[in-house]
Amino acid sequence: MKKISICMLSLIICSICLLPINVSGYTYPDNYKWEYSHDKGSSDYYNVNIDNIYYDIAIYDDILVTPSGSKGTYYVYARFAKTKGDTLKFPETIFFKGRNVKIKEICIDDSHTGRHYGKWKMPYKNVIIPDSVESADFQYAKFTKIEKIYVPKKTQVLGGLSDYPKLKVIIDKNNPNIKMKNGAIYSKNGKKLLSLVNSKKTYKVSKGTTKIDFFGVKKLEKVYLPASLKTITFNAFGKCSNIKTVKINSSTKKIGCDAFEKCTSLERIDLPKNLEGIGFSAFMDCYALKEFVIPKKVKKIKFWTFKNCAELSRVKIESQERSPKIEDTAFENTAEGIEFIVKNQKVADQLKEQLSQNKKGVKKAKILIGDKVVYDNINCKSKKFQKAYDIITTQNGIKYRFFNDGDSFNNTIQNDIIDILLKSKKIEIPNTVNYRNKIYKIDSVRFDEYVNPKSAKTCEKLIADDFYELINIRKWNSLKEIKATNIKYLFENIVSCDELKKMYVSGTSDCECFLSNISQNKHLKNITLKNIDVIANESINECKNLKTIILSGKVGYIQKKAICKCDNLKVIKIQTKNKIQIQKKAFIDVPKGCKIYVKNKSMKNAVKKAGFKGKVIIMK
Repeated sequence: MKKISICMLSLIICSICLLPINVSGYTYPDNYKWEYSHDKGSSDYYNVNIDNIYYDIAIYDDILVTPSGSKGTYYVYARFAKTKGDTLKFPETIFFKGRNVKIKEICIDDSHTGRHYGKWKMPYKNVIIPDSVESADFQYAKFTKIEKIYVPKKTQVLGGLSDYPKLKVIIDKNNPNIKMKNGAIYSKNGKKLLSLVNSKKTYKVSKGTTKIDFFGVKKLEKVYLPASLKTITFNAFGKCSNIKTVKINSSTKKIGCDAFEKCTSLERIDLPKNLEGIGFSAFMDCYALKEFVIPKKVKKIKFWTFKNCAELSRVKIESQERSPKIEDTAFENTAEGIEFIVKNQKVADQLKEQLSQNKKGVKKAKILIGDKVVYDNINCKSKKFQKAYDIITTQNGIKYRFFNDGDSFNNTIQNDIIDILLKSKKIEIPNTVNYRNKIYKIDSVRFDEYVNPKSAKTCEKLIADDFYELINIRKWNSLKEIKATNIKYLFENIVSCDELKKMYVSGTSDCECFLSNISQNKHLKNITLKNIDVIANESINECKNLKTIILSGKVGYIQKKAICKCDNLKVIKIQTKNKIQIQKKAFIDVPKGCKIYVKNKSMKNAVKKAGFKGKVIIMK
């Protein structure tokens, strides 16, 4: 479920993923013998060699660019470099098919390395990031001799620099976005911790920090968090494999999804009594975690929260009123005979019912009140899921795919809706499917980008709730309204639905939800967005009759040209008091007569600073 789909890449115009090269003779593994290929009927180009850096280039929507560069959107990845010498200097632009494509992001990712990951090295002493780059992530870089990284003034995000004890990060003095502080990279205002540099075994996060973005810091064993940190955000400590203890301040209310995933050495975590929420997969693959206390205000233990915590043998539930809701897979692959300590018989009864009804979960579990065992030998309902690879099944007019990604580490299963055959005006997408007499949760809804489902001709209202992602609603001829709630990751590619007039999309409070490519819906009038963390570049685009956009809940980041070519837009309401990162030129294409309503003066200043020339009004 956690693989990043190519659709996600529409958050940026150009992305780069540089893979390390082999130190010895700059050679490549056998599967990279070919230098260039283009599959027939595809818009993806692989291993394009431009100045001794090998790129993957995808053309969105399969529109070949004209010499003028007026059509087509390019996504660019650098797979690996053949550049020799001590210095690796990324280009600011590359030339491909008659167009200069500007590099916006560098993201060294292990997703293409396969079995060769960990064997390739990069022998550069100096890395120069070009002026065009706004985000750079070197998490999987494997630099062997790195001494200096030069960061230009436009860079806003910089990460993955914790494992280089001699590294010096040189940030342009005119950079308004980031700075070095306390041995780490922080946002300019000091509220966001982006990456540790030359990290030690112990780190104390600076006072005033409200968000942490770093993850995968191998050396870190102990971390102290300040009172200013209200939320442990998505993947904040993910893959910090040596971290053993964490003490969370009493002011922290929520732990986001994946927050401590794969912290394989984590033995103890002290949670505050006032903690209210724990996100899904928050402690997945924490193999060394043995005990856990669930504070009384936590109402739900979500799926995969403690999956593969093989040593987790004792869980204490503080609530005296009711058991927290235990979602399916929350305790999958925990210790056999795991003990749950509760306050009274009422909580014990509720907990027993939930644990025994889960499809995946506990084995021979016990429930105790104090030292007294009140229930013994509790097992989850179903047997181990039979391995499957790309099984297609159709039930009640819905076509599903069961996909086993073959990952031996956690044997992840993806369950997707890939087609809807129903001829109905109102379609509410189901969350579960019965397969081989077992009920499975559906993770995502992903329609084929170029082939419409049967329902596209008849569906007038589409309702979807509690999915990881919803992707590719294209040319649904009758669709008038979309209501998508509790989307955990990605809502993308709602394109050319000519009758679509109304759209409501909400994320969740504990996950980062991205919105991208709501475009060419010529009759769309109203868009309401709640708890959407990122409104990506050119997200709401060419909706000619769009009148109103409402943003509420948590809104984290509005990127450049997030709203563009919506010629009749009259009102944008930003109904949130939290601080939003608004990129320059975010509203550059908003019509001059459009009014933006905000909740306070600081938000007004942020909108103006982003370059909006129209009227900004503070709501009463």
